[in-house]
Amino acid sequence: MLGRQHGFGVEQLNPLLVENVAVSSTRIRQALEAGDMQRANHFLGYAYLLKGIVIEGRRLGRDLGFPTANILPVDSHKMVPLDGVYAVDVHVDGELHKGMLNVGSRPTVNSNVDHRSIEVHIFDFDKDIYHKDISVNFIERIREEKKFENLARLIDQLKEDKTRALRIFADQKSNNFF
Repeated sequence: MLGRQHGFGVEQLNPLLVENVAVSSTRIRQALEAGDMQRANHFLGYAYLLKGIVIEGRRLGRDLGFPTANILPVDSHKMVPLDGVYAVDVHVDGELHKGMLNVGSRPTVNSNVDHRSIEVHIFDFDKDIYHKDISVNFIERIREEKKFENLARLIDQLKEDKTRALRIFADQKSNNFF
């Protein structure tokens, strides 16, 4: 009725079903809030993307053998998935890399649990990318964020996380996801 009055057409579309589930922004948000990237990505039809700028951090990752790029999202309203460690594709300087990303307060090394950060360790990468644009596609959640009793245990866990992320990428390649 309003369309005719104001000179525009209205077309009703049937819901998009994925495995007999109606895809909606609410369902996608719920998957992101739960850290269920496989479900969110399946509903989206692509890997969830977060764009940002690399900002300076405390450089602690470098001291641990896992240097990270700290990401400031360009859209402050963009939803960031549940805190935890993720396998991610990283786009920087026109190149695609693999990596693992942490979202959260970094409780082992940070006493300010209210400060949430996003930082990515890019595999086999050693370039200065401060103040550059960076994009990450979330592939799969590896684990929840947790506090470790010491830095040695954190380093051991980071090594395990990297191994797990590499396995995820190998499985992704063999299954032709995204």
